[in-house]
Parts: sequence; structure tokens; C-alpha cells
Amino acid sequence: MVLSSHNFNYKNFWTGEWLSIWEINKKDGGFELNGKIRLSTYYYEEGNVQFKLNKEYNQKIESTEENDTTAHEIITIINN
Repeated sequence: MVLSSHNFNYKNFWTGEWLSIWEINKKDGGFELNGKIRLSTYYYEEGNVQFKLNKEYNQKIESTEENDTTAHEIITIINN
């Protein structure tokens, strides 16, 4: 799953980008959720200021009989 957003505000001298890639693999008795997030912002009025963040996530999820519960848990992890 890929989530991305780009925001450009040239009038106020800033831009920003969010990119995250999530992979869900079935493992013994559950799932493994792997994700990468890349965030970058750029402010350039009277100088140049940049912020970049790269973060990786690895989370094991135990499977339940209820698929809705497992899906809800995956969404909760991504949102946090």
C-alpha cells in the first residue's frame, strides 16, 4: 500500500511531501507489517530551511478469527 501527499504553497514560500509504503506479509499465526515513511518540508523565504525524516516500522500482528479485528489493528498501527 502506498500513501502519498504533496503540498505546495509558493505564495508563502514552503512545500511539503509525505510518502509511506506499507507491506503486509502473512506469517505463522499472524501477519508482519513493514513500513517506510519519508517526510520532507522546505521553507525558503529569506533563506533555505529543509527538514527530512526517514523512518522504518516493523510490527508483528497476531491473527484472530475475526478479519475485521485484524484489519482494524493494521489501520491503527499505520495511523499512529
